[in-house]
Amino acid sequence: MYKIYLANDEIWETIGLKKLIEKSGLPIQVVGEAENGIVALEQIEKKTPDILISGIRMPGLNGLELSQKLREKDMDIQIILLSGYAEFEYARTAMRWGVKEYLLKPVEQEVLNQVLEHTIKELETANNTRGGIYI
Repeated sequence: MYKIYLANDEIWETIGLKKLIEKSGLPIQVVGEAENGIVALEQIEKKTPDILISGIRMPGLNGLELSQKLREKDMDIQIILLSGYAEFEYARTAMRWGVKEYLLKPVEQEVLNQVLEHTIKELETANNTRGGIYI
């Protein structure tokens, strides 16, 4: 089972995202959520999730700053950012910090499933390269 963490200041979006993740049928468990980037960073360090889904605009640290901090701490986590903005500069900055996907809101079930399936395959490949096994 893979662990996923949700960071988003829009509570209804987080609730909807959790429902989409549950409906996906994928081996993913939501292990935490935060409404701001500072709390998210602290909890991610403790809970060590495999995947982070974060909004771009949040109080404390925004999604881009959170991504940067996680990379600077050398955290091994797949990052997916959500935004209501199709801004090239956001996407370019996200790429700089190793973000795997940049999704526009509202997120549809099929799109989320594809992104999560691809992310799980990358995690499995990385894990097999290291010689470990996820159960």
